[in-house]
Amino acid sequence: MRLTVIVASLLIVGGFAAMVVAWYHAGNTDQLWIQNQEIVSGGLGGLGLIVLGSMLLVRDALLQGRAFVSRQDDDH
Repeated sequence: MRLTVIVASLLIVGGFAAMVVAWYHAGNTDQLWIQNQEIVSGGLGGLGLIVLGSMLLVRDALLQGRAFVSRQDDDH
């Protein structure tokens, strides 16, 4: 396993966890300002972590694919 894949996976899992905690906490209170605060901090923050982790995975896949293609070209 490459470090980038591990970090990206942890970011994605952390993002989903932040969204779940925010959703749970917002659903268990009747105060609107707390609900808004939870959705902004946990929901948008979690979504940001998921997007960042996904982009790291895409970047890693592109770099690994490029390295694989260059190795194939060198073999021929």
